[in-house]
Amino acid sequence: DRDVTGVQTCALPISVVREWALVCDRSWVPELFTSIQMMGSLLGGLFGAWFADTCGRKLAFFSTAAVLGGSGFLCAVAPNPTMYAAARFVTGFSFTATFVVHLNYMIEFMTPKWRPLCGCLNFWPAGEMFLALAAYFTSSWRQLSWIASAPAFAAFLVVGVLPESPRFLLCQGRTGEAAAAFDRIAKINGKPCLPYAEVEELQRAILQEEAKKIRGREVWKVFRRRRLLLNLLIFSFIWFAGSFTYFGLSFNTKNLEGNVYLNVFYLGLVDFPAAVSGIYFSNRWGRRRAMTGTLSLSSLVLGALVLIEVGFRGSEPTLLTVFCLIGRFCNEFSYGVMVGFTGESFPTVGRAAGFSVCTTSHAIGAVLAPQMVYVFTGR
Repeated sequence: DRDVTGVQTCALPISVVREWALVCDRSWVPELFTSIQMMGSLLGGLFGAWFADTCGRKLAFFSTAAVLGGSGFLCAVAPNPTMYAAARFVTGFSFTATFVVHLNYMIEFMTPKWRPLCGCLNFWPAGEMFLALAAYFTSSWRQLSWIASAPAFAAFLVVGVLPESPRFLLCQGRTGEAAAAFDRIAKINGKPCLPYAEVEELQRAILQEEAKKIRGREVWKVFRRRRLLLNLLIFSFIWFAGSFTYFGLSFNTKNLEGNVYLNVFYLGLVDFPAAVSGIYFSNRWGRRRAMTGTLSLSSLVLGALVLIEVGFRGSEPTLLTVFCLIGRFCNEFSYGVMVGFTGESFPTVGRAAGFSVCTTSHAIGAVLAPQMVYVFTGR
């Protein structure tokens, strides 16, 4: 490639910014795309829970996964920024809906001992590292959108293997289908099949449990107690701060010194030990000590980042990158603990409502993070 002066330049990947000239007075638009996607995530979580409870875990999971993959393809073929923003909104919406559905789907197949793994161990870090490698070997953002969307359709490889949640089937009165699902699971695990009478007994117990649940507006009356209301406010702020920090560090990766692809790869790399550490130390130290300790350490690291930037005026880029990775590690560590600690801090009848408020706060932090990165860096 050559510029207007005829001097040879290196060939840069074609980005959204380059293709649509989103610079100067339009430089704020790329960050708006990200915020729009996070707004979709805010609504997707609410929809995913309703869809799973109404139509079943399996149908909801594969439907939202299909929309997620399709929205990524729409991003890849978007002819203008407006259509691209709309596709990003659908991507955020379907991603969070899929996440909420699949989390409930997995939990209902797990015994209580193994359920914490559902929230702490996942392939998110692997996805980050794969994205960095894919971006390095592609020359266009459209190609990258195609590649990033493809894994959503990989879920359909197991559509004939995964059964519907037996708990959902029992709640819907579909006892025969639930018994068939139990038989299938038992055969896979090499265990004897559950007698039909026991399935019916289990169904009666589940239906009695469901009948005792407080629903609708009655749920929120639980938070009239001052202690529970204080817990709700504290956890909502922690979820907001954690999300704001996590995505702020993530979106600011482009401003760090060094190879941007390696920096993104490193973010995914530190998430693996952070998630495992959260599981181990939350059981060893207790939820409160583990969470407050890592949040305090994260605050100290972020404070040090500010001092390094102001004191050295950007003359220590490697140190900045290292501290960003340490901050990211602490944030991911605390997130795994925070999810379990939040659920254990509310009574059963108010737990879903508490999570709903906290996840909304989390989404608001994600919406604001890219805008703050732009305001303070101009990029």
